[in-house]
Amino acid sequence: MAIVRLTYKLNTGRNYIDLAQGMSITERRLIHQKQVFTVMGGMIVDDGTDTKVKISTAPNNFYTRNAVTRGFRAWKASRAKALEASGSSAKQVKAKYADYKVYLDQGGSSDYRRPFSAGSVETTAGEWTRSSIVPEQGSSKEFHIVGNTHLSSRYCLAKGWLETRQKPLRDPQMPDLNSDGTEDVEVDFIATMFQDTAEDSQRLNLVEGDNDDQPYPVSELMTTQSTYDSSEPKNLQLQYIHHASQNELSHSVPGFQAICGLIRVDVTGGSQPVLTMDVETKGWNF
Repeated sequence: MAIVRLTYKLNTGRNYIDLAQGMSITERRLIHQKQVFTVMGGMIVDDGTDTKVKISTAPNNFYTRNAVTRGFRAWKASRAKALEASGSSAKQVKAKYADYKVYLDQGGSSDYRRPFSAGSVETTAGEWTRSSIVPEQGSSKEFHIVGNTHLSSRYCLAKGWLETRQKPLRDPQMPDLNSDGTEDVEVDFIATMFQDTAEDSQRLNLVEGDNDDQPYPVSELMTTQSTYDSSEPKNLQLQYIHHASQNELSHSVPGFQAICGLIRVDVTGGSQPVLTMDVETKGWNF
């Protein structure tokens, strides 16, 4: 297990970090973005007297990974169709460092930070072009993972995944395991032993009605907001909050995982806090 230490100087407001890009620069090789990256821990240092730093990532849940994978498959299919139409092979025209790359949320590309060297100089970026798809009709779109809105130039993967899922049945059929034409619940001993009284009928309603809906909001993904807000975007998972005071200018950051290596750091106050993270160079694919 190899660990690389990445250091970022943060500005007031929104800061985005792409660990795959940062490690590609420092390791001088392509680090594929479509992985789950593990941050072993880190530290925040600032000389401000009232600094608030909030670190968030996309939730590392099955629906987020499925949403990113859905976009990945569409991207691959689009490229395959282009090669087929041109009569070319992937070996002839495929870019050497071609990779599926996405944004975290609706934030702009200029908000993404690159690692700093020991001389407090931001490293120089190589080519890091986000993936896009050209549909049969309309203009091309890039991808962001979380949010509540498709943009003219961006497609929200989590929203698109939610929009294309079938909703669960509210009234599922009950089993008839002995195939006698009667639902088994109608003759089950425990379900029917008090059916002759009104009170017992209410008990059966409780049996059928309690927890018959999903323990999560069907139409939303990890949010309490009805609309996207730039300061508090939908769907992000909070990983850490840091409050600096005059007597505590540095704080340790606990470990966490970041899907696609994408991190959002919101800074209020302070004087360009420095965030250092120890990251495992090899993530796990999904």
